[in-house]
Amino acid sequence: MMVHKAPFSATNHRGVLLPKTAGIDIDYFKFALEPLLRQAKKGRVGDNGENEYTSLPPFMLKDIEVGVPVDEKGEISIELQREIAASYLAIEQYRRDILGKLDTLTEQRIEY
Repeated sequence: MMVHKAPFSATNHRGVLLPKTAGIDIDYFKFALEPLLRQAKKGRVGDNGENEYTSLPPFMLKDIEVGVPVDEKGEISIELQREIAASYLAIEQYRRDILGKLDTLTEQRIEY
């Protein structure tokens, strides 16, 4: 899944999910939904888990339920969603940084 902050055109391979209620943090839902959507996909999976002709038709989305953090009153908490999303975004950035450093190390040549 990708979060787009600018206009995006849907295609026959990529759809758009838009919140229908207030108090929804898009970044939180990206991280909450992504594993559920991967689990629900249909089609062939290749070696090492790579997608080959997998899809998730729109009619299959309606049955997917996502947990949403609530406050002590039992109401949806945008603050908790943002806090959780910030943690996931930080982990994602650390992962990119580590992979970049690993690439740099593997590309170094040592002559002796």
